Amino acid sequence: MREFLQEEIKKLEGQIEILTRQIENSDRNITGLVAQKTRHMDRRDLLEVRKAELEAELAGLEPEQPSE
Repeated sequence: MREFLQEEIKKLEGQIEILTRQIENSDRNITGLVAQKTRHMDRRDLLEVRKAELEAELAGLEPEQPSE
């Protein structure tokens, strides 16, 4: 009975070790995804600012005269 229990404990320790590595990998993946999302959001913000600048510039232009 002792050997059986020791073997079961050994199996569980192996499974725990594997799951611990998977959790650590998930943490790294989540960190990478958050960083990527932040970069995308920053880029979008820059593009929205540039769009607003161009729209303001366009609004300030004199109306075009119709060409004949």
